[in-house]
Amino acid sequence: MTVIELFAGIGSQVQALKNIGVEYEVIGISEIDKYAIKAYEQLHGKVNNFGDITKIESLPYCDLLTYSFPCQDLSIAGKQEGITEGNRSGLLLEVERLLDGLTEKPKYLLLENVKNLISEKFYNQYQEWLNKLSGFGYVNYSMLLNAKDYGIPQNRERVFCVSIRKDVDNYFWIPEKHKLKFTIQELLKYNNDIYIWTSQSYGNSKFKHLMKNRSPSLIKSHSNLKIETLKRELTPRECFQLMGFKDEQFDKIEGISDSQLYKLAGNSIVVSVLEAIFSNLFKDNL
Repeated sequence: MTVIELFAGIGSQVQALKNIGVEYEVIGISEIDKYAIKAYEQLHGKVNNFGDITKIESLPYCDLLTYSFPCQDLSIAGKQEGITEGNRSGLLLEVERLLDGLTEKPKYLLLENVKNLISEKFYNQYQEWLNKLSGFGYVNYSMLLNAKDYGIPQNRERVFCVSIRKDVDNYFWIPEKHKLKFTIQELLKYNNDIYIWTSQSYGNSKFKHLMKNRSPSLIKSHSNLKIETLKRELTPRECFQLMGFKDEQFDKIEGISDSQLYKLAGNSIVVSVLEAIFSNLFKDNL
């Protein structure tokens, strides 16, 4: 199977294909972030990068095209300008341009974006996009999936749309939910030098916390009438684990600062969710 990843990031999509045993060849990506490109190649090997999507004249044929286009203008935390030409989320229109220029369209497309894409404010824009895909000859399957339902202890809801070319003899169903693979307590790795222990009775609400600048995680454990509490930041490794990457995959990434690693993880897609989607979509290839 040939694959092109637009807005590739660190390659969560191909990592998922690799994990479930689908044979694939990445014939190109589109990515402009130098740290994402570096991490991508450390994780997956050298790749043909088409670069800035606005400067790509045309794409070669591929079986699977993925496009996790920017969410800045859709996210609740952003300006919420929507899918508009000239802004970051408006880069979806470049995907339309490139699809329109292909004589033979990909068999499969995969969209991923924030939950707010299907909010009342942006639903009409999303429906317009689905209508365009139908016009290109695709049957679309939209779904809202949460990472916590696919083995990862993170409440992360994202919109996915699987599009299958109408002449392809295939169908798709929303992946069934399954239990967590591990708890947040099992994920967190502690170092002895960051412990601040407290032994308090249940009636005492005063606890000591170890605080850092970044969003901390809180762990409580109970033993008889004592509570032990620790509060600290997540490490880059833990953030990658919360995105479904394994230790041996994270260990391949070198020469990138912690601040950039946090950003790369936050902009990625939870791999186990992608595994569930691809397992259903490519069941005959497993």
